[in-house]
Amino acid sequence: MKKLAFAVAGLLAVLVAAVLIGPGFIDWNAYKGQIAAAVQDKIGRAVAIDGDVSFAILPAPALRVAGVRIANFDGARTPDMLRLKELRLRLSVGALLEGRIAVERLELIEPVLALEVGAGGKASWDIAIATGPAGATGSPAGRGTGGAIDISLAGVTVTNGSVIYRAAGQDAAHVVNRVTMAISAPSLAGPFVIAADAWYREIPFSVTFKSSAVTPGQPVGLNLKLALIEAAASVEFTGRLTMAESGARLSGRL
Repeated sequence: MKKLAFAVAGLLAVLVAAVLIGPGFIDWNAYKGQIAAAVQDKIGRAVAIDGDVSFAILPAPALRVAGVRIANFDGARTPDMLRLKELRLRLSVGALLEGRIAVERLELIEPVLALEVGAGGKASWDIAIATGPAGATGSPAGRGTGGAIDISLAGVTVTNGSVIYRAAGQDAAHVVNRVTMAISAPSLAGPFVIAADAWYREIPFSVTFKSSAVTPGQPVGLNLKLALIEAAASVEFTGRLTMAESGARLSGRL
C-alpha cells in the first residue's frame, strides 16, 4: 500500500505540472496522449484519458480530466486498477507565489479502485515510481527532504467511490461502495486526517483515521475508529507503526 501511495503522489506531481504549463485557451484535448504518457512513464502502468481535459487560470489554476484509466498488473482479473469518471484539481495562487504547491481542492468523482493479489504474489500496488530520466525510483516529495517540493493537501474528496479487493486464488471479491471521503494533510509526509463513509454488503459504516507525520526512522502514531452506523456500535484502535529491516510492526490497543 505504501507503493500505491507513492503512485498517487507521482500522479499528483504530473497533474500539478500540467496545471502550470500553459494558459487556459490551449486545446488540452490535443495533448491527452502526452499527458497520459507522462503519467505512464512515472508509474510504469498503461494510462488512458477517454474524456475531455480542460484548464482554467482564473480565479485559480484548475485542471479537470474526465475518463481516466490506469491499468492493473499483467494477468490481473480486472484490467484497470483505477477508473475515474472525473478529476478536478485546484491550486492556491498565493502558495505558488511562495514557491509552494497547496492543493485547495482535489476531487475524485466516482473512482473505482480494483486491488488484486495474483497467484504469484504480484499485487496491484506493486508500483515503482520513476523519479529521473534514468528510471530511478524513490519516495514522494514532501516536507523534510532536501530540495523537495513542498506540497500540501487542504481538501481531497472522494465522491461515490468503490474499492474492490480480490485475494490470490479466490473468485469472490470484497466490494466497498458508495464511498465518500475527505482527506487533509499539511504535506505528503502527513500528519494525515481521513474521514469516510461507505457501504459493505449493504451495511453502512464510517471510518476516521489520524496519523502523525511520517519521519524516517521514527514510529508513526495511528488512531483508527470504525463505526457501524445503524447498529450504533464502534471499535477504536490507537497505536503506532514501526518500520524496520525485518518488516513492519504494529502495536497498540483496542
